[in-house]
Amino acid sequence: MAINRGDHKFIGTRNVLTGYMAGGQNIVRSRSSLTGERVKNDPAFDGFRKSCSRMTKASVLAPSLYNQIPKQLKRFSLYRQLTGEALKMLKQGKDQTDIVEKLQVLYIAPLLEQPVKQNPPTPSNGFR
Repeated sequence: MAINRGDHKFIGTRNVLTGYMAGGQNIVRSRSSLTGERVKNDPAFDGFRKSCSRMTKASVLAPSLYNQIPKQLKRFSLYRQLTGEALKMLKQGKDQTDIVEKLQVLYIAPLLEQPVKQNPPTPSNGFR
């Protein structure tokens, strides 16, 4: 990759070069030979397609669990952890209902048993 420092910005693909903007700089690189058609059909990408399928399923399971948590206890790191654990279990070949049950017991139930702390009221002037 090269940074185009000239006066004329190059964006798009022409012949064997592709130009785009990244971080405020005009980057020029050689065109990729990879196409969407190849990724979808080439046997070399079977593992990639299986991984994408698992991630799709994990990304559906995690929000169904995360949405059960009260707003005061929600943390994005927990959402990511639920997705990662679901992904690992799918890779091990476990059934989706078993995954939901296990994650419910490991992560959600303990949070739901905790008393929810109420946020203190904020002063009317907006300062704490």
